Amino acid sequence: MKLGRKFPLVGRVFSTVATWRFRRIVPKWLENGKGLFLEIGCGTGWLCALAQEMSWQVVGLDISLKACLVAHQTWDIPVLCSDSLLLPFKSNTFRLVVLRHVLEHLPSPRQALSEVYRVLGKNGWVALEVPNAESLGRQVYGPLWDSWDLPRHLHHFTPMTLKRLMEQVGFQKVKISSAHFKPFVLTAKWLPRKNLPARFVRLLLGLPSWLLLPIAVANQQGEILRAWGLKEG
Repeated sequence: MKLGRKFPLVGRVFSTVATWRFRRIVPKWLENGKGLFLEIGCGTGWLCALAQEMSWQVVGLDISLKACLVAHQTWDIPVLCSDSLLLPFKSNTFRLVVLRHVLEHLPSPRQALSEVYRVLGKNGWVALEVPNAESLGRQVYGPLWDSWDLPRHLHHFTPMTLKRLMEQVGFQKVKISSAHFKPFVLTAKWLPRKNLPARFVRLLLGLPSWLLLPIAVANQQGEILRAWGLKEG
């Protein structure tokens, strides 16, 4: 099902924004020879739907049966309900495997990445997105940093620990970048979001912090880490 049919009122605007969001985790340099695309933790399936629009053959996987049903019914894509620690696929199957904000929730990130490595074909890529435990936000706000998110987040990663884990599993040419900056993390703990005066105060307190965004991202201190790794043939 085409995205334009699902969102006729927003048309080109939605398409442009959606493509931009897709490119953040699947850059163009990764699309040299498309094939089977697997998203682990696909949720409602919007990323799989975008990948399908861009000529990937997609499969979604999620541990939530409700999410799988929504993804399949909304986008008409194949979705499996399964644990990510033992993937129900043959070895050397996929060209690209994506995990967005999944790894930090798993009891064994190493086992999950080992399974990803197994199901990737030769010269296949993994694309990851996780919170950055070395972010400027974490350093400034300490225990109030919202991405600790205990007990839902079982593991936290820095650029160094994530790169080391990927290389230990066997991935080569690992690339790490950071993105996003949340100047409202601390004030959001103190001030209600629905109160208009409080929202204005949060805005005033947060605006100067945006000046730090280029520095934070350049030094891998953004709130989010994105990583890519190659299974060499």
